[in-house]
Amino acid sequence: MSVAVALVVAATLASCSSTPERLGRRVDPTFESAFEALELAVDDHQDELARRILQGIEARSPAGDTREQMEAFRRVLDGRALGRSLDLRLDLRRRKDGRYRVDLLASYPGLDHLSVISGPGRLSLLLSGIDPGGFEQKAASSTAVFGTGVFEIRPGEVTRIRLGDFELPIGAALAVRATWDLSLMPGEVVRGDAAGVPVNDFRVRSGQTVRLASFLPTDPVPPEELARYLAGDVVSLPAMIERAVRIPVDQRAEALDLLGPVVESMTLIELERAVPVLRWLSGQRELGGDPARWRAWMALRTEQVEAAGDEEPENTDLVLPSAG
Repeated sequence: MSVAVALVVAATLASCSSTPERLGRRVDPTFESAFEALELAVDDHQDELARRILQGIEARSPAGDTREQMEAFRRVLDGRALGRSLDLRLDLRRRKDGRYRVDLLASYPGLDHLSVISGPGRLSLLLSGIDPGGFEQKAASSTAVFGTGVFEIRPGEVTRIRLGDFELPIGAALAVRATWDLSLMPGEVVRGDAAGVPVNDFRVRSGQTVRLASFLPTDPVPPEELARYLAGDVVSLPAMIERAVRIPVDQRAEALDLLGPVVESMTLIELERAVPVLRWLSGQRELGGDPARWRAWMALRTEQVEAAGDEEPENTDLVLPSAG
């Protein structure tokens, strides 16, 4: 750990607020209104506006404690910008013994060497299993993980931090979907030899994998195969689910696209049987087993997809009228 990093670790882990505190210092009264506007902009995450207010304060050549307060706000904004530029994501790999290794991958597009200071992370795991009858079970757990306290990111490299190895029990399910999320404590990032800047929100992309029952084929099923099967005259619920759980994660949206017209042509009884498949592919739980609400959700989703053209709609949490 560099000397610059070591000097800020204790202060960083003790507290890291969204806006700098006044700490009993007096700000020049002629700047009070500007600092009040600046604090509001920072608290509302209107960073561009906050930058413009900072420029206005700096143009008036503040001195003493007033300048220190200006620089403290600048560090908060610089920390936010630097935090957003970090690429933090979870990487999942199945080991030979059947357990899953979870790593944090960290990279940065700039040319500087970074030291990232946080604290123990918390790794959350959400398990969602589905059996041949379409019944779903869920379980959640979380654990503290170490190794995220202080780590380095070198230019052009990806830092890999091992978080742990985990079991994925499957029981009687056809498949279990596991979603890992990592939350990091507010901390600080030191860039090169510069002073560290606070980062309150380290955004880590979640990782997801699916474990299939040992008796299922491991070959992926293309989305069009599921759509073809559901449009057929004879449909078995276990066979329907077996096809759905083998569709790769990155092709589930395509599967829902193809199922749009199929759902439109289904009777409510047929659609009710297909609900477990739609719930698995979409991740939606709020609609329950009501086929009418699922038909409405699929219709709204299709409208969004068509309106977006080649781009997948950003918001898939469609809002529907309440049941009843």
